[in-house]
Amino acid sequence: MTSVDTVTVGHALDVNYFNLALGHDVDERAAATFVRNRGLPRIYDANFAFAIRAAGREAIQMLLSDARTHFAHAERLTFRCDSRTQRIFLPRMMSGPAHATLRVTRTSQDVSQEE
Repeated sequence: MTSVDTVTVGHALDVNYFNLALGHDVDERAAATFVRNRGLPRIYDANFAFAIRAAGREAIQMLLSDARTHFAHAERLTFRCDSRTQRIFLPRMMSGPAHATLRVTRTSQDVSQEE
């Protein structure tokens, strides 16, 4: 398996997330970027957080609280996680809100690092 440049992969993921965000409100915050469309509360591709930068328990708690308020109109909280997401975030979300969804993008680099 060939090595993948993490910066290039990060840019490709950002392009994907911002393409999903087209036509919706985008709010870049310190802990994550929020994409919201109050007119489409049932569509998770119109209401999600990505570029999760929260690290540490307190920062994650603040992010969750902020997301609950920001996405109060939506049926569920959706967090798009990838190799740049802090590892502490994933287990916290697994034990977190029942109405939260994690969408994890794995790259070939993620897989090669586990081998």
